Parts: sequence; C-alpha cells; structure tokens
Amino acid sequence: VDPADVVITSTPTGPLTVNDDGTVTVAPNTAAGTYTIEYTICEVANPTNCDTGSVTVVVDPGANVIDAVDDQSEVSPDLALSGGVVPGLNILDNDTLNGEPVNANDVTITSAPNAPLTINNDGTVSLNAETEPGTYTIEYTICEIGNPENCDTATVTIVVSSPDLIDAVDDGISVTAEEGIAGGTIAGLNIFDNDTLGDSPLNPSEVTLTSTPTDFLMIESDGSVVLAADTPPGTYTIEYTICEIANPENCDTATVTVIVIGAANITLLKVDTFNDENNDGYAQAGETISYVFTVTNVGTVPLGNITVTDPLVEVSGGTIQILEPGESDNTTFTATYTITQEDVDNGFFANSAFVNAFIPDDGSVGSLSDDPDDPTDVDTDQDGNPDDMTVTELPSPPVTPIDAVDDDFRGVLVDGEAGGLVTDSNVLDNDTLNGEPVNPDDVTITSTPTGPLTVNTDGTVSVAPGTPPGTYTIEYTICEIADPSNCDTAIVTVLVSQVITDFKIEVNQMVTPNNDGRNDFLFIRDVDFAKNNTLRIYNRWGIAVFEGDNYNNQNNVFDGRSRGRSTLSTNDYLPAGVYFYIFEYDLEQERITDSGYLYVSK
Repeated sequence: VDPADVVITSTPTGPLTVNDDGTVTVAPNTAAGTYTIEYTICEVANPTNCDTGSVTVVVDPGANVIDAVDDQSEVSPDLALSGGVVPGLNILDNDTLNGEPVNANDVTITSAPNAPLTINNDGTVSLNAETEPGTYTIEYTICEIGNPENCDTATVTIVVSSPDLIDAVDDGISVTAEEGIAGGTIAGLNIFDNDTLGDSPLNPSEVTLTSTPTDFLMIESDGSVVLAADTPPGTYTIEYTICEIANPENCDTATVTVIVIGAANITLLKVDTFNDENNDGYAQAGETISYVFTVTNVGTVPLGNITVTDPLVEVSGGTIQILEPGESDNTTFTATYTITQEDVDNGFFANSAFVNAFIPDDGSVGSLSDDPDDPTDVDTDQDGNPDDMTVTELPSPPVTPIDAVDDDFRGVLVDGEAGGLVTDSNVLDNDTLNGEPVNPDDVTITSTPTGPLTVNTDGTVSVAPGTPPGTYTIEYTICEIADPSNCDTAIVTVLVSQVITDFKIEVNQMVTPNNDGRNDFLFIRDVDFAKNNTLRIYNRWGIAVFEGDNYNNQNNVFDGRSRGRSTLSTNDYLPAGVYFYIFEYDLEQERITDSGYLYVSK
C-alpha cells in the first residue's frame, strides 16, 4: 500500500497507539506483557474499500531493567585526615536504566551509612575525618521512580592510602685538614639531597628541621652543614630530625658524619760535619763530610715505608717501617761524602736530600731536607716546611797577600844606544809574599811592554836598543801560583842617560852647612858612576861621625850633621874642624877606595 493512497484509523488501547504514519508507540512505564490494538485502512479514492487488522506488541521484561554498577576509588592521606567528599566519584555515573545512563531525577537512592563512608542523596560519597588507612565499603540501592519495583544494589569501595613516609637518610663526607682549620660551610653536603617523602625527593619547604649543634658541627635551616674553625682531625657526628608540615607526626631522624682527614706531613733535617782527617785545620781533596738525617712526622697520621735519598751522596740505612705523629728518628739514615778538589776550590759543598713516606691507603708525602743551622728557611718545594740546602764550609789556608813594590832604577847607568838589560835590575828583589822575599818559583810575572821597556819573565828589565835619553816606566803584575787570584801590580822606572865616557869621581873637601846654597853638603863629583858606594867620616879621635851607603848628592848626603857613633846625638851639627873620610865604590868591576881629609866650617 502506498501510504498516500490510504487513511489509517485506530482507537488507542492501553499502552499502544497506532499513529497516522503507521508507526506504533508504547506508552512510557509500560509493564512487561503482550498488548494488541486494531487499526483500519480505507482507500482514499474509494472510501468504502476498507479493511481492519490488529497489532500485537510484546513488552520484554528485561528491556526496562535498572543496573547499579559497583564503584571504587582511592583517596589521599590528606583527605583521610581532613575528611570530606571523595573527589571525582558519583555512584550514578556508571549506573544505567533501560541501557542508558541513569538520570538522577528518575531514581531514588537508599543507603545506610557505614563508617567512615556515607552516600549522599546526590550520589556523592563522603569520608569521615581522621580515617585510618585501609579499604572501606558501603552498599546503596537505586529504584526507578516510575516503577518502584525496578531496583538494583551495588557496592562502593574506598581505599584510603597510607601517608607518604618521610625518610631522613644518613649523610657522610670527608674534608681535608686544611678545611678543618679554615672551618665554614662544607662544600658538596646538604642533608636534604638524599632525603625523601614517599617515593619522591624531599621538598625542604614541606618539612621542618630540628637539630642541636655540637662543639664542631651545626646544621643550617637550608640543610647545609657548618664545620667549626680549627677542628682537629677526627670523626664528628650530628643528628637532625625532619617532620612533614602537613602531617607533623610523619618524622624521621638521621645522622651526619664528617671526617676531618689528618694532615700528612714530614720533615728532614740534614746535619753536616767536616772531618779534618789530617788535623791541619784545612780541607783537602779526599777528606770527608759526615751527615746525620733526622726524620720527623709533623703530621697527624702515621707514616710508613720512609726512605731518604740524596742525588750526590749515597745514604746508608734501611726503611723506617712506621713513624707515628710527633715521632722522630735520627739514627736510621747516615751518609758520607768525599770532598773533591773542585769543592776545595769553591770553599764549600752544598746539596739537599729528600724524604719520602707513604700514607696508609692515601698515596705518599715527601719533603726536601733543611739545614737547621740556616735561619733563611726558604720553602723551595712549597710544602710549608723550610728546605735550605745543607752548606758545608770547607776551611782553606788564609790568603797570603802578595806585595809588588815599585822599582826605581834611575840610579843605574843605562846606555840607551846599546840597550839591553838594566844592570842589577830584578823587579822581584824588593817584592814580598807573606812578608817574606818572593821566591821566583812561587809567582808568575806578566807585563805588557811599553815603549822601550820590557819586564822579562825572570824579573829582569830590558831597554830596547836606540832608546833616547829620558825617564821611562812600565807596569808589571806578579801572581801567586798557588792562588792565582793573589796578585799585585807595581811600576818600574828606568832613566836612560846620555853616555858619558869622560868622568872623574872626586870627593869635595869643603862642607859649610849654613844654607847659603854653596857647599851645604859634601859634594862627590860623578857619584852616579860610583856603584854600591859607602862613605864613612871620622873625627880626629877616630870616631865615626857619618856612615852611609849609596851616596847620591840628592837625598843621601852628609850635610855636617852626625850620623855615626859619635857622642853627639843624631842630627846634631858637628863642630868645625878637620875630618877624615873613606869613600868606597865599584867601578868597572873593581872595588875602589878613596880617602882623605875634609874641612867642616860654620
């Protein structure tokens, strides 16, 4: 049938209605059962052409069932402590009516409170305050308002979680002895770093911290640990307690352990003794220096396997097995050094030794030796211990001064035209070494020729041929062979004279010491040619009133004053009168004696 060609008529019966479009409607809240309704259709074009039929509808008993579904939720310790509505839970959220989510307006809720749970009329669940951790259940029933017999019951399960326990974990750290001396906040240590609340790292803002300072340790509110200054090596502890602010009974206590490591330090003293084996008071090659080594543990931890080495000296003595803090050893290690000529020349011998020791389970420590007799106390190896080298002074004979005395050969006739050696010239004749005349074998002579003069290596003086008359000088230096630094310099003066072949040595026989410029002293003609001369003058009683060598008409003259063994005092003028003289001298390899009388007049 084409719906457009017919009309439908029907009288509703009970819950059923046949609609104009042919559909059938069942009234709401229709109870389960079988229902029928008749309807008639007539042709629009021929309204008498009609027929009647019936519709049977079976309402299924399960199609209108209410379903209360069990619920479960977990709550925090905070809610268990404070109490209140369980967040995110409504018992109706998962219940259905006729397969559809329940509308709270279509049902009624009944439930008997079961401490600590209560189901509210709106389907929410409340938890009593201060509920202990655990699992709790409560039942409820929902019934359809339109069909009060359509009901169902379910169970709500609430799990109250245990609170997150606070866990204060013990802390430990080691610091150096230097840090113990300095004191202050210990780097790298904070008590909160390893503490937890539940399974999570601790947030310091969520806890309170209590701790009682000790003599050496204090815990700050931020969790840092402060070490007192001048804390000696040792092990120190301090306790602290942290409590959760939200749950003040949730507390835990831990211990902080701080170990101030003892400082390892060692010193070595090297004491020297010069051994003068031949007892002459001076050091010679082959003699020895003895050393005694004193090892001291100046640290705060035991030291073991201690050895001493010296790069220039072989050290005798075995290893020191153990040396406790503060202990010293001056018997184990010794050494002997044999002096070399180089050491003697230097006047000293200096060197350092080295001590090495092992720290149990912590490596080694060492130090250079120190000379206890040296107050300088330099610290070459920067270990805080002085380490002056041990210097042994090597006594040597005193330096003997050498004295080169100027030489004046102007009284020696020198023929410049012929040149050659200056007669009887030797620069060493008046030089001394240690106050004694110089032995030519003990010195060296050096001189640079100047002009016509040359000082020869044997000490003689040469004049170059063809040297014109005049006064010439030259320097020379003599040095001690045994001590080349012991030297002195002098000047040689030579007068090159005009050669006189016609001369006459003659003693004047008149002396008038009245300072008139005439005959004020006894004049001897050509006395320069009278070599190695001596003059003696006697009074009439044969008593010598003047005696002199190398008379020269200049500064060695007889001027009328006594210079002999007379009864007159020296330098007194002689009385006027006649005196006898004897003048002796060398001339042309002969010894000449001239004698006669002379007159002294006022």
